[in-house]
Amino acid sequence: MATSSEVSAGQQATAVQFNNLRTDALSHASRHNPGADDALTQVPDHDHTGDTGDGGSLLSSFDGDQLDIDWDPSNYTPAATPAQADDVDDLAAHLYGIDQVLGDVTLSYESYYNGTESSRTSTSFGTADTFNFTPSADGDWLIMASWRTRQTGHTVYHGESRLLIDGTVVGHCKVLSGYNDDYRQSAVVHVESLTGGTECVVTLQFKSGNSSGTCYTGYVSMAALKLS
Repeated sequence: MATSSEVSAGQQATAVQFNNLRTDALSHASRHNPGADDALTQVPDHDHTGDTGDGGSLLSSFDGDQLDIDWDPSNYTPAATPAQADDVDDLAAHLYGIDQVLGDVTLSYESYYNGTESSRTSTSFGTADTFNFTPSADGDWLIMASWRTRQTGHTVYHGESRLLIDGTVVGHCKVLSGYNDDYRQSAVVHVESLTGGTECVVTLQFKSGNSSGTCYTGYVSMAALKLS
């Protein structure tokens, strides 16, 4: 990498040349009036006549790919892979590392929705909805489900609903009987470790609090989002 601070007018400077040139220019500018223009873009007033410079510009542009970055990142790895980077401390090496991480980011999720309503008079649990999906990879998955439930009949009847993942109950909700349109919102949020390629079955079950009444569920939304 070049270390000279000598750059011809209109020439593109490397990062190191720019850093050296900046020191030279600012030091020189402290002794000569640069006028209203920036010391790096306008030649200083060498003849001390008070004008804005003797004409021309020091730089038309500079190459920032090799600007030195001292910081050591934690979430990406700089690499001198691109031709624009001479070592891992160059700005281009850091940008390359960030680009690699962003390129690996994928959002894996599955979703389900049923806008209809199911009813049940039985006092034993039965299936209202089933959400089957196959995880794309091993890891923890955030499984979310929400639905509306209502129970009709005597005011002491409690309609019940529950969510199961692969046969295991992970959430249980109750709703007291009321008016036919008296819905109650229910929701379950659960993290489950799943195996990629192995089907996962999420089941919503419900039952009536009494065979003389009816339990309803509907507007079921479910989603599974990979966390790790």
